[in-house]
Amino acid sequence: MIPISAVTGMGLDSLVRRLGDLVEKAREERGYEASEERTLYLFDPSREKGFRVRREGEGFRVEGEAVESMVRRLDLSKPQALAYVQSRLKRMGVEEELLKQGAAEGDTVIIGDYVFDFLPEG
Repeated sequence: MIPISAVTGMGLDSLVRRLGDLVEKAREERGYEASEERTLYLFDPSREKGFRVRREGEGFRVEGEAVESMVRRLDLSKPQALAYVQSRLKRMGVEEELLKQGAAEGDTVIIGDYVFDFLPEG
């Protein structure tokens, strides 16, 4: 058994190595040659963010089904819901992307029909 953490990523390297070993063993048992052509598919979550940030007028628009449905389904007039959204957007990488694109504290951020002032946590 290989313990892993989805939160910290601990153990993922060991798991991937073990899975690779098991695949190689299965390939050998089935008679595949090591020199045969193989296709390797890698999933890079940093490239599949699920959202896009673009400049719009004096502010920034964040687009993507996950972020737009989140702000649509929550009552953002409640402080707890707003705090949750801010925390979730930060974990998703939205805050980091806004900063990369030049957003500063107080800039306008639009998600769906909602307009926010950008208040980075970090």
